Amino acid sequence: MIDRFLDNTQVPVCGSKLVIFAKRYPNETDYSRIVVKMRQHHSYLTILASNEPSGGNHPEILYDLASKTNGMCVFDDDDNILEAEDQVETVFHPSLVYAANPQVSGNGRIQLPPLLVQDDSGYFFTMMMQDNVEPDSCTASDPTTFLFAYSNDFDPSLVSSWLRYIQPNNDVLPHYSKFASIRFDTKTEEEFEYQNTFDEFVTIVDNHLPDPSLSFDNNNTGSDILQIIDRFLDNTQVPVCGSKMIICVKRYPNETDYSQIVAKMRQHHSYFTIFASTNSSGGNHPEILYDLASKTNGLCAFDDDENISFAIDYVDVCVFNPYLVYAANPQVSGNGRIQLPPLLVQSYSNYWFTMMMQDNGPMTVVQAVVLSWVNDNDDGQLGKNGTIFSSGASSGNHIGNWKYLTAESYNMQLDYNYTDSKERRVQIRVHGHEHPIDYWVPYDN
Repeated sequence: MIDRFLDNTQVPVCGSKLVIFAKRYPNETDYSRIVVKMRQHHSYLTILASNEPSGGNHPEILYDLASKTNGMCVFDDDDNILEAEDQVETVFHPSLVYAANPQVSGNGRIQLPPLLVQDDSGYFFTMMMQDNVEPDSCTASDPTTFLFAYSNDFDPSLVSSWLRYIQPNNDVLPHYSKFASIRFDTKTEEEFEYQNTFDEFVTIVDNHLPDPSLSFDNNNTGSDILQIIDRFLDNTQVPVCGSKMIICVKRYPNETDYSQIVAKMRQHHSYFTIFASTNSSGGNHPEILYDLASKTNGLCAFDDDENISFAIDYVDVCVFNPYLVYAANPQVSGNGRIQLPPLLVQSYSNYWFTMMMQDNGPMTVVQAVVLSWVNDNDDGQLGKNGTIFSSGASSGNHIGNWKYLTAESYNMQLDYNYTDSKERRVQIRVHGHEHPIDYWVPYDN
């Protein structure tokens, strides 16, 4: 309906204001075209959506669409919709003078862009304090599920060898109350296997190693990994809230719409580490894996098949360091320096720093990528400068290492130098294992 209105030629669209009453939620998740059109026409909307829907699955799409187009989305009971309309009276105050969509989590304070007022007058302030998607109620330290998913296109001996790299140590093992596994990229979709102990989990995986006779017939077929993630998030047999996944990908997906998975993973505070082969067996869109990880506080490592064992060992955030304490996805291009949000450390301990220096493009474009952290009492670095590594070990697009941190705030900075001018996001994560944290790290879009 919105799309049709924006395409109409009978009335002016530029600067138009829309008030929309929604009783039924959409099922579609791709609204990128509407965002482009609304921004092109400087059109924005106020959606008044019922908390008692008559159908549909994705109320979050309404809120996200409004956020990205300087609009607003109200959720309320049917009986209160008219009162809500009075309190969000853009009809009587049609001239927008300020818009901000700060991302928040837990508690704290955030400085917003300044409000510049040109005339002495009365102004109407409106704030949506949350969308209507209630996140799961688990905490970051509650026991949860560990999922290991692996492509059927890998050599069976490789998958078997990876099992020794993903065994949680005794400190971390209590964090996982359930274990799950699945083999994907098979002609016939397989079911998840759920276990209560890690030993049972190992036995199941060893009995379901890749079988070439089950593989897709050609390399034009894309991976079904996105459907696998979606199915796991919808399961009711093991805890999903706070779940951690290790996903080994040999074949890339062909689909490009992953917005529904992002919404579900954020709702459940679930995240993954993807280990993707640079020797793909098929599929067209490796960038989808990296983008999906960026938007859900995950990581996506690209490496040769033979080095994935090394990658699992050096990006061991699920099995040895399951507690995320910092996430940033700075966008960089060419060369320069960027100041990142500060890192707040709650407990003196050893922390694992991980950085994905780029997506799956050739590593020859990376001249230098160095992450620095400093305060009055401590400092450190992680990264590479030419052939010299500031710290840690690297293979593929990833680098990681342990660092002791004191219980205080650190200023974070990224220096970078790429030989091309392509815009790319660097994934930076800090995880801990000795001191479970009591909050969910906000997402960096």
